[in-house]
Amino acid sequence: MQPEHARGERRGAPGAGFTLVELLIALFVTSLVALLVMTVFTAQAESYRQQEDVARAQQNIRLAMEIVTRDVGMAGFGLSAEGQAWGASSSYGAAEDQPLAALYVRQNWSGDGTDAVQIAYMDPDNDSWVIAFPGVPPSCDTAVVQADEDDFETVPRFSAEDRLICYDPGFRAGARAFVWDVSGTGDPGTGQIPVTANSQADFTARCNDGTGQGLSREMTCGALVGVAYYIDSDDSDGIGPGSAAQPVLMLSFESTWPHADDIPIALGIEDMQFELCRVGNDCRSTGYETDFDALDTRSTDFSTLQVLGVRMMSRSLRTDVKRSAVSRRVDLSPSDPYNTEAADPDGYHRRVASTDVLLRNAQAAWQTSQVY
Repeated sequence: MQPEHARGERRGAPGAGFTLVELLIALFVTSLVALLVMTVFTAQAESYRQQEDVARAQQNIRLAMEIVTRDVGMAGFGLSAEGQAWGASSSYGAAEDQPLAALYVRQNWSGDGTDAVQIAYMDPDNDSWVIAFPGVPPSCDTAVVQADEDDFETVPRFSAEDRLICYDPGFRAGARAFVWDVSGTGDPGTGQIPVTANSQADFTARCNDGTGQGLSREMTCGALVGVAYYIDSDDSDGIGPGSAAQPVLMLSFESTWPHADDIPIALGIEDMQFELCRVGNDCRSTGYETDFDALDTRSTDFSTLQVLGVRMMSRSLRTDVKRSAVSRRVDLSPSDPYNTEAADPDGYHRRVASTDVLLRNAQAAWQTSQVY
């Protein structure tokens, strides 16, 4: 019996393992499953990447729109009925003896069809305002802005490198506004804010106004907010982070730009266009004006402005790795003289946004002109 049992064990030994064919089949099935899993994972990763790029482009354009339109809506607050201020400031590209415009659109400023906009208004925080020149008004060449005694505690808010705008609502020929460079910190003991005396031609002419009246008493004064928005797509000037591969919407607090102190606001904003509609025009269809080089809003009657159309386009910060024919640059404002459209897709995902901003301070000036 013993030899026969041993022979049985030997006969069953080969059946306890796998044959070469079975191993090959198992390896093939495992590889196929792994390949399928990898394919699904790769597809999901690419989809996530695309969604992330589109979401960022959408987020960037929403942020840019919100910031720009907020300032556009304030244009002209605290400035004259003409939407101007005279003195120590001017619009982009204008000589120092030219008035500062509440709204100035610089079309095709960088040579590639991209617009820029400069906006001016008085700081709307009335806790920072002072009533200036109580009693006898000073002469036009004053180097001190004297605050009313009730506002002495407010004057230390103003210091060197600030700009002070004083609004005169009661002048018989229409409201006036003047700008000074603050030359030192306001003194809460005397209520005096030291300023650099204005001697610019535009200030002198408007201050005297042909009557020799000079400045007025009880003018409302506050900080001047003067900002400009433009797109930086040039990395050859050494200013700003923008480049052709990654354009950036920039914020400038200077009357000229680009400037070393300018602030990046939103990445991937590659185009920004503006359209202007006046009081009495149909702003829903054909009532827009777009040729700002001919129009020049620095010298245009501010009170006739009604709506500024803001158009923007953003793109993803990187191209689509799988698809080069994703989108192409479109012309945001076909009615203006500049064609910003691109012929071929370039692999970037894009988003376009458009809104109309009511120029409420211009309309207020227009309404006042109709009453008086």
